[in-house]
Amino acid sequence: MIYHFLRDIDVEMSHEEMTYVAQRTEGWSGSDLESLVREASLGPLREALPFANVLVEGAQHHRLSSLSSLLPLAPVRYRDFKYSLDKRVPLI
Repeated sequence: MIYHFLRDIDVEMSHEEMTYVAQRTEGWSGSDLESLVREASLGPLREALPFANVLVEGAQHHRLSSLSSLLPLAPVRYRDFKYSLDKRVPLI
């Protein structure tokens, strides 16, 4: 199911890393998994935010839609999933 939610997202994870994520999320609902993937996919954006202000100031004459070409995002990686998994409050 995780692969389904990742179908349109650029991801760089090994088979072992995906297996770890799958094991940590065993028994989760589809909406929980979708939420996790959404949260993890924001990781590259979080990393890029410190640079975004500089680029926006330097690109005042560019259209907003062209800013993505100025700020290419890295693919989602294992550390993004690990961060998202670790910050979730476990259900008791």
